[in-house]
Amino acid sequence: MDEWYPLKVRVRMYAATIAILLMTIVVGALMPAPRDLLIESYRRYEELMRSLSLEEAPLDVAVYRIFFHNLYVAALMFVPLLGLVIAIYSAYMTGLVLHAVAFVESRELGIALLSLVLAPSTWGECLAYSIAITESVFLGRALLLRRKVDLSLSLALFMLSLSILLLSATIELALVRAAP
Repeated sequence: MDEWYPLKVRVRMYAATIAILLMTIVVGALMPAPRDLLIESYRRYEELMRSLSLEEAPLDVAVYRIFFHNLYVAALMFVPLLGLVIAIYSAYMTGLVLHAVAFVESRELGIALLSLVLAPSTWGECLAYSIAITESVFLGRALLLRRKVDLSLSLALFMLSLSILLLSATIELALVRAAP
């Protein structure tokens, strides 16, 4: 058997999980929502942004704040079987918050969605989360079938996911700070 087989199988799932994440974000953004929910979602978003203090923090500190926020989300997505559910919820809420920001700030939702999809950091985060989701599915399946789990591969993929998230956080902050 090919020693790369376990990784090849996972890589085939990445495109599907990225598509699921992006479609779920779009559904969350386009789903009709009550005005009160949008305002409350925006308030929580603003609260999170204030707590991260990205504007006044030095670049490296701000990058690490974004990274640790995304690390928390990715770690939850690695939980066997539950990772996919957590990922779908997180992506849906991302879309809902995008809807809330567009609503409260009187911006065009389509432009906001397009901006999100065109941002390189979005693709990096989606790839990192896709790795986490896929590993969650593989770990969950192995546990359900009482099969041996290759934790060295899982750990390597977790570290790869974190590396991509750190790069994505750096790109995201560089783009935010470069914007007029």
